[in-house]
Amino acid sequence: MIQQLCYYCSQYQKIIPDYPLNPGTKFTDPITPRCELHFQFKCDSCGIKKHFSGVGWCQDCNRYTCVGCADELMIQERFLIYEYYYSIPCSGCGKHLPALDFAEIALQHPIQFGEFRPSTEFVLWIPTGSVPTGNPFPRSAELIPKGSLPLRLDTALDSVDVWDKIAPTWVEDRLNQPDLNHRYIIIPEVLKLLGVNNGEKVLDFACGEGNIARILAKQGVLVTGIDPSKMIDYAIELEKEDNFGIEYLKSDSLDSFLENTFDKAVCNMAFMDIPLIEPIMAEIHRVLKPEGILVFSITHPCFNIPVLNPVKFPWDSERNEDRVYMVDNYYNSQPSIYEYNGKKLQYFHRTISQYTKYCVNAGFSIEAIEEPTLSDERLIKNNPRDLYLEFSRIAKFMVFSVRKKLIK
Repeated sequence: MIQQLCYYCSQYQKIIPDYPLNPGTKFTDPITPRCELHFQFKCDSCGIKKHFSGVGWCQDCNRYTCVGCADELMIQERFLIYEYYYSIPCSGCGKHLPALDFAEIALQHPIQFGEFRPSTEFVLWIPTGSVPTGNPFPRSAELIPKGSLPLRLDTALDSVDVWDKIAPTWVEDRLNQPDLNHRYIIIPEVLKLLGVNNGEKVLDFACGEGNIARILAKQGVLVTGIDPSKMIDYAIELEKEDNFGIEYLKSDSLDSFLENTFDKAVCNMAFMDIPLIEPIMAEIHRVLKPEGILVFSITHPCFNIPVLNPVKFPWDSERNEDRVYMVDNYYNSQPSIYEYNGKKLQYFHRTISQYTKYCVNAGFSIEAIEEPTLSDERLIKNNPRDLYLEFSRIAKFMVFSVRKKLIK
């Protein structure tokens, strides 16, 4: 049998001719065999084995710490086939450590101190002088193993029931640790397009736990939030404490509102969770004043579940550049389900043209369609695994601003 060589050793040798080719005896997938040096290391805090690019080793504590147990930083420095490395604080003493991919060339790797001994025959590389760098190696789509796509459904689940079940977990997560995408990308774009003025009456449709409603109320807006699920129960309880003057209604119907009631309306990240949005758009159009604006945000129809299948190569890598995006079944409108913290969430995929058609059919004119991105380099460096390369390669969200036509 032909002995397979380590995937990383092979890539490194392309730019360092004397880099040893160690046997690939460890596998996480069929196409990236790896040697023990370039495989996984067990974190001493959580006990989980992680990809070597996401683990640091402290010589003083003789302790491994992974990126899942500490707030890593991104250090931009070209080395080998990389453009950066993670600096990980030791869970024992707090000292910042380079991840093991960089530690190998910095002579800070445990194997170089005799603290890590491979169980198989192994040739150790010791860098001397400056280490050459090369371009990040290309990923070949033909070699990428397929990930798991969300399950498509023939019959949709009851949307309100789905959100009732997930509400406690969802709200706790959002209140304890606000989502970076919402805080820095989606909400700023929604607020910019909405452009509210003090004293305006704004409808927050599918308001959930009331995040947008509270932000608008703080700006002097008269907000009415409506939602049929248990999510709104949390918004109602928070309003009792905050007393922002927000009116909440637990319903999915706008029948109780007269025509031309609201100056503006917003629906933040909800239309893709609702099975039928055409009648909702028509009702929002009815309750808006002439020239009133509706702003709604959604996950991007082209680059999100269920049409987007992100896979990593190797699958356990902690580096975002190792993620490959594959898009398929864009025109399949079957509802899909996916898991969030052990609970089922349902998603109703629609094409961009369907969204625009629904807006026009409801009587709106389209003012703007934005695909917000993130350019805050400091924020990216402080949250590299969440944000690095996540918004420079694909658009993850889409925000529409539509206006109720003035009937002459």
